[in-house]
Amino acid sequence: MRTAFGTVLVWIIVCALLASCSLSRSSAAPDSVNEKAEQPEAPIKILFGSAELGSEALVASVNRYEQLTGKQIEVHTFSHDNIQAKVYNELIQQSNTFDLILMNAAWVPIMISHLEPLSGYLTDEAYGDAQLEDLVAKILADGSLFNPRQLSSIMPPEEIGPVENITARGFDFYTLPIASNVLMGTYREDVFKDRLVKQAFEQRYDKEIALPATLMEYETLNRFFTSELDTSLNKGISYGSTFMAGDAEASFIEYTAILNALGGSLYSDKQQPNLMTSEALKALELYGKWLNDRSISSPEVLDFGWEEAAIAFNSGQAAMGMNVFKMELSPAIRTGRLDYFTFPSMDEQGKGPYLITWGLAINKYSSQKNAAYELLNYLTSSEQQISALKYKNQITRISAFAASDELIIEQNRNYYDVLLTSIERAALRPRMINYSQMVDIVSTAIQAYISGNASAEQALSQAQTELLELGSS
Repeated sequence: MRTAFGTVLVWIIVCALLASCSLSRSSAAPDSVNEKAEQPEAPIKILFGSAELGSEALVASVNRYEQLTGKQIEVHTFSHDNIQAKVYNELIQQSNTFDLILMNAAWVPIMISHLEPLSGYLTDEAYGDAQLEDLVAKILADGSLFNPRQLSSIMPPEEIGPVENITARGFDFYTLPIASNVLMGTYREDVFKDRLVKQAFEQRYDKEIALPATLMEYETLNRFFTSELDTSLNKGISYGSTFMAGDAEASFIEYTAILNALGGSLYSDKQQPNLMTSEALKALELYGKWLNDRSISSPEVLDFGWEEAAIAFNSGQAAMGMNVFKMELSPAIRTGRLDYFTFPSMDEQGKGPYLITWGLAINKYSSQKNAAYELLNYLTSSEQQISALKYKNQITRISAFAASDELIIEQNRNYYDVLLTSIERAALRPRMINYSQMVDIVSTAIQAYISGNASAEQALSQAQTELLELGSS
């Protein structure tokens, strides 16, 4: 089974050997901030993701910055499956090739000693106002604020205040967020509103078809579109929804979304693995049912990852789709019209799926940090976030979400409404150096169960044991 994170044990060992590379710089203004005479001659280079991570919007902002300043910027993009390895390799080798580097929040704890703390820049008036109060607080807590001496700690979003208060508590800014996403649903509005489809559903279930508010309603819709709707009425749809059991990271996100919705949690408040609970067992059994019951889903979803799910939905195979980035429908499907919904819960106690935040960080080994910060401040600004709306990019600023209300296309407005609601409901991922290994352990348990090689109890018991051995450091 593929993993987008990959196993990072070797990198962890190397990182430990490089521990002499200073765990963290002081939260006071770094020396480079005071070197105002710095005038880089080389282009500022950005290591970034490909289209699904917003490269199109970033390049447009970079072009505007070049025209505004006359500086040269290079954007180097890597696919979702390859970017983590590239980021780790660059930082562990202490390379100064890239000045700004895209970071998933889950990568920061293991790479924190290679990233430039930003508090000194943020409090230096010479660099202008970063408008931190305009950033969604939960996104800041997830993706920007880290305590290098207590890596598992997360600052509660409601307690985020001025930079000086943040650094006084041992935290610092290690990225400025540029995108944030969460597992959410896309559906074929044209199918849900089709008169004959609505009639068929009402005849079968004695109620009107509607978006799923609960996990059981989601299952009902999947069964209806997969095995109960007459093929003469299904507009070419083969099954209810895409799932992503063929990718370790994606299946982890889907399973934990169900777990959170049931009121469970992967780790306790004391950072102890929490898989020997009724919620964890029920979540795995339910996920396995959705994947293996051919009246609910297609066998294809057992091999799907992020991209395969998007392609399947794009081609019109499913009535609904789940992903962490906005999915599209092929223009060839002329009646196709999309809309969006939050991941269903069980009741008001259920939390949403994990928040996934991406930020831009300054490479600690960059030879032009001042110029890199000026560019970073520009690329993550409110103006550039609002400009990114036309690219259907994920956003992180309150002002950009407010501006989305003025979008011409209604379904794009709805996308940002649902995204913001999903972010507000989202749970924050466990914060740990060995996050990638934790994902591998949980996804291995998922695979063992859905493949029939272990019962749900056996799979979770094994995962619990391995997580305890792994620890939370």
